[in-house]
Amino acid sequence: MQEFIKKHPEFCALSLLTLLCAFFLFFGIDFYPILDNSEAMFASISKNIFATDDFKVLMLNMQPFLDKPPLYFWLIAKSMQLFSMCNELSIRLPNAIISLIFVFFTYFMGKNLVSRLFGVTSSIILLTSLSYLLLSHIAILTIAFSFLLTSALYFGFYASIQEEKSSKTKYFWWAFYLFCAIACLVKGLIGIILPLLILIIYNIFSKNLKSMFKPINFLVGMLIFLPITLPWYYEMYVLFGSSFVKNYIYIPHFKLLFKNLIYYLLLFIPAFMPWSFIFIGYVLSTIKTVIARLKNSTRFSLITLEQKLNFFCLTSFVLILLYISLSEKSIYSLLLLIPSATILTTYFLCGSDINELFKKKVVSFSTYTLATFFTVSTISLAFFYMFLPLNLYEHVQKFKNFVIIGINFVSILMLLKLKNKSVLSTLTTYVFSMFFIIVFTVVHGFNMFYFSGENELVTYAKYATNKNIKLITYNLPVKPSILMESSDYVYFVQSGEVNELNKLLEDNRKDLSYLILRNKDIQKTLDKIDSKIYLVDSGDKYSLFSNIELPKKAISMSKFFNEQ
Repeated sequence: MQEFIKKHPEFCALSLLTLLCAFFLFFGIDFYPILDNSEAMFASISKNIFATDDFKVLMLNMQPFLDKPPLYFWLIAKSMQLFSMCNELSIRLPNAIISLIFVFFTYFMGKNLVSRLFGVTSSIILLTSLSYLLLSHIAILTIAFSFLLTSALYFGFYASIQEEKSSKTKYFWWAFYLFCAIACLVKGLIGIILPLLILIIYNIFSKNLKSMFKPINFLVGMLIFLPITLPWYYEMYVLFGSSFVKNYIYIPHFKLLFKNLIYYLLLFIPAFMPWSFIFIGYVLSTIKTVIARLKNSTRFSLITLEQKLNFFCLTSFVLILLYISLSEKSIYSLLLLIPSATILTTYFLCGSDINELFKKKVVSFSTYTLATFFTVSTISLAFFYMFLPLNLYEHVQKFKNFVIIGINFVSILMLLKLKNKSVLSTLTTYVFSMFFIIVFTVVHGFNMFYFSGENELVTYAKYATNKNIKLITYNLPVKPSILMESSDYVYFVQSGEVNELNKLLEDNRKDLSYLILRNKDIQKTLDKIDSKIYLVDSGDKYSLFSNIELPKKAISMSKFFNEQ
């Protein structure tokens, strides 16, 4: 076997990554319904494109949606057209394919810059990090943007380290602007602002800023960037004017809010599991190196390729962290940190200038910590699940024993492998632990989230749509899962808009309307409104009311609910 690997290293590396990706990225992507987070919003907008074949203006709840560019929605809509239907597989497949491309891109990037071992290690770390695994199974644009941002930064870095007179430099800069342009059509102007800022700071330190802005690099790059991005931006400005500037350009890009940097750093630890503590080991190793250089008055320099790559990824990590911390971003954006952290972690594990004894101590500490965490988790699950609400208790009961046995098995395996004193052997258990986690998540975890109330909203929305009845919600945020199943405008009335709710119920007194309320808000709502409402169905978290009393034979809600 070892002889075969030595003779065919490329085939073996690509085969290994293909097998891992086939399981980690594509297993179970249609095992669970569309989730009521950003996924349902993306699905709803894309479903409208699929239904109307209008790729020009994005629509959400029959209103123009100006918060995000269109490219990712187009991909989902095209996937729906390919399958001729809107279902979980057609919605999530584009994201899974992009995740696959991202893993292989990381492999070839690491291989070209350092070595094949570096490429394989970095691609497996990326693939098996917790946030990457989870978000590759949810149809949102975070992985697509992260891939485009990483690609742009890679080509920018590769251009920056070329020899002064190399004829290849301009092509790498052109590729940089191409990927920035596509990133702008996925996420927005941050797709050019963030990578440019990172490259400028890096080139200032590496004393190569002049090359970055040579006309053949910068001006031609702009000639590639502008024709790709400007047409859609111009079209939206013509259609919506200042509203587009405010909602799309100003609010997401320049209205910065300070958020706690420590908060995001703490969230990054679970996001990068199970590799977080090894990354912390890299940080400690870097701090020790910096202190040693300061004591010896050694001048800062970027000589070797590994040093340049190390500094570039560290610069990227810090600036992206600042961007996430200073702007109003969701925790999904932590994924943007994962590619840089992946390269830095791989550098710590494979770098020639890392102290081997310190490396083994860090891996040992990381493994013991993970094993302890897994063991404590099983004890907590065995005890606290008894205090869960009845609907969640029933779901947890189905997989409790599977989780307890599986997690304890992983913990024991980790500790046994640690005795081999082989870093590579120990790290294979990290991959195995994520194998267990992704199986649990797609089979049970996502479904548990769905059945914590979203299933009721989906059923009520389907019921109203089938009966062609107007749907109203009160004191609920805009729920994309409702919009996903609705063919008409949904009225999301907020708590301070009681008069608006009364008006909607009274104006439609001759026509039947449905109202969705949280169960905990029912009595408060009844005390506030003037209109009389009648119970149609009651779920564990939400209830459905009508503005007209219906005869019992007209209410087939329970039968419909059971069919879903």
